[in-house]
Amino acid sequence: PKAFYPIYDDMDTVWGSWKAAASGSDFTRDPEIGRSSPGSLRVVTQGSSCFTRNFPVRPGRTYVATVYAKRDASGLATLAFQGKNEADEFLVPPQTAQSEVGSPWQELTLRFTIPDTGAWATCRLLLVTLSGDDGTVWFDDFTMVEE
Repeated sequence: PKAFYPIYDDMDTVWGSWKAAASGSDFTRDPEIGRSSPGSLRVVTQGSSCFTRNFPVRPGRTYVATVYAKRDASGLATLAFQGKNEADEFLVPPQTAQSEVGSPWQELTLRFTIPDTGAWATCRLLLVTLSGDDGTVWFDDFTMVEE
């Protein structure tokens, strides 16, 4: 995976997404609003939902992800890691960075060393999720490095 990193994503392409059955969330790319240049991911959140993207990882290595978020009204924005093994099963607990975010862009950073013992020693992918409280949330300028 070392050759895979660093990652820089200016959100030109919409990430995958997940939402609960009862969720009315809508996931799009906003071509006008952006932090460093026009364009960002936008979710109009109504219930449990998130943007998703998988990245290859190695146990014992440290990964640092950063993304910028803003909202139409104050509320939480979350950057999270969920480990997955070769059987595509989730490893617990997920790791999260969460912050109260308003209309200015705010940085969220999450640093995590993949354990090389126990269940996490089987981790092969990190599912990165971007989410927030109900309302409109924008995400832009995602980076991820392997230290």
